Amino acid sequence: QSPILTSSEYDSIHGLIAAGATLSLLASLFAVFTFMVDWKGGSKYPARAIFYLNCCLVLTNIGWLAQFAGDSVREDIVCRSDGVTRHQEPGGAENMACVIIFILIYFFSLSAAVWAVVVSYSWYITFTWAGAQPNKVQVILTQRSPYFHMAALSLPLVLTIIVLASNKVDGSYISGICFVGYSSSLDQGLLVYLPLFCCLAVGGYFTYKSVSLLLEILREVSKGVLPEEAGIKVRRTVTRILVFSVLVTLGVLTATSCHLYS
Repeated sequence: QSPILTSSEYDSIHGLIAAGATLSLLASLFAVFTFMVDWKGGSKYPARAIFYLNCCLVLTNIGWLAQFAGDSVREDIVCRSDGVTRHQEPGGAENMACVIIFILIYFFSLSAAVWAVVVSYSWYITFTWAGAQPNKVQVILTQRSPYFHMAALSLPLVLTIIVLASNKVDGSYISGICFVGYSSSLDQGLLVYLPLFCCLAVGGYFTYKSVSLLLEILREVSKGVLPEEAGIKVRRTVTRILVFSVLVTLGVLTATSCHLYS
């Protein structure tokens, strides 16, 4: 433990992490469960991408909550046997708890970010083809499904391998996890913030295009070209997209702020 913080302050921080990760885990599990109950209706894109996104978040939250599994678990994760904070892992020959927690949090959080991009891209394809050839939407997305999986697995995997191969994983008793960038702002910027903000920018672009397409439909409704019932459905869809996008953005910004603070 750092002498800068008192034991009560550590307890307060760890309590906040436990509450936040538990709520996030329950929300993601609930989302996964709703898809499993109605898999036939929820197995099409973009719904399927949201399912995979929540699966990744479940594993990420398990990584955050692992430190609360027992009295000495946090110490096993972030400290070496002599009590020194883990640094430049996995260079040591001790247990792999630090590396496993890092992979759970880092790999699957980046994978979730890629799936968020897939969600926004699926919206864009859906609204682009909905008016002309609505039956072609699922054909296009199904054909591109292997590429979605490839991106969601390969991009985080490459970055994870780079971090592990260069021994850039560090432990932090404040957060109770092992992560990259605790000892280097450059590593944190290049390997954490840059990938997240790239996903946020690409996802934001497709979301903007999707909302623009829907607003064009609303203009047609206001001119009387399309029935008012269509306008109600479009407004509901726009609201859902904006709420989802704002919540995802807030989640990324909150996670970034927490990493900066720790």
